[in-house]
Amino acid sequence: MKNRGIKNVFCFIVALLVIFARPSTTALPLFNGDGSLTEGSKYLCQILEIDDKVTNAQQFTEFFEMNFLDNAEEEFYGKRASIIKFDENTPEKLFEKLLKAFKLLGMKQDVLPKKAKYDYVIISSSQIVTTCQFVRSKMVNIIGNNPNTKIFFITSQRPLDLSYDPMAYFIAAKELEDKNLLPTERYAAQLIWEQELGEYHFPCEFVDCNRSEVQNPLQAVIESLDLAPGAMVVVSYNPYIALLDNGFQNFLGHRWFESGGTLETVGFAGDLIYDDIINNAEDQRIRHEVCRNTIWLYISIITNCAIEEFKQLTVGN
Repeated sequence: MKNRGIKNVFCFIVALLVIFARPSTTALPLFNGDGSLTEGSKYLCQILEIDDKVTNAQQFTEFFEMNFLDNAEEEFYGKRASIIKFDENTPEKLFEKLLKAFKLLGMKQDVLPKKAKYDYVIISSSQIVTTCQFVRSKMVNIIGNNPNTKIFFITSQRPLDLSYDPMAYFIAAKELEDKNLLPTERYAAQLIWEQELGEYHFPCEFVDCNRSEVQNPLQAVIESLDLAPGAMVVVSYNPYIALLDNGFQNFLGHRWFESGGTLETVGFAGDLIYDDIINNAEDQRIRHEVCRNTIWLYISIITNCAIEEFKQLTVGN
């Protein structure tokens, strides 16, 4: 009887671990498995002075979704006084406070691969040059030692946006200047992949993502690939790693993880261009506006990340 009791306790503990465990990932969460807030989320709520009404995952998600989801920057600041106490802080002061929260949430750091072998490498990043350089510097041994690894680079046929990826734009535009053609994301990705990793001869499939035609374009792309569950690593960059990780966990679903599949989302600490402007701008007005923009962007990312992560809690992941 005693042994049976010990066995029952052991089984109960294992069951709890299964219930509260998150799929294999390197992204730092907003919420614990029991629905409480992580230290980073608690600190963020303190900084925004909403910790008296946001104390768990559901309240956090509902608050951010109600107030910040899909808000344009001007909408965000138009109602800021009724949401959080921005008026008591200049954007510069609030930005400095939020930097600590972003670091606690893992949004300001490199995230490196943990495994020595992956079945799939999924590259999903708008910073094409730096992403290819990250793969070259951090992942060539992993990929090179496993010739069966399949690499997919998610791109699109839309024109490359100068404002979002100026490095890739100018590289691709230079190659096309004699042909009088506008560079597309796919063209730039293929060109830069070959330049940065050509000597390693890693085969890479470039997959178009119809971002404007479906509700969840990344999910549609992954489903179209029809991948058997295995070890997957997604390559992106911060501050988007946790958001992408949560999204992939949700649309890979139970079947992937219950069948032995794993997921890591990795990438470089892609400090936004705004950070450099904030640190170096001599014009206070420019510094002020850029701080506002950066606060809005980070909170928008956190809002979408909370929605994706809360889905995992409510479906029992």
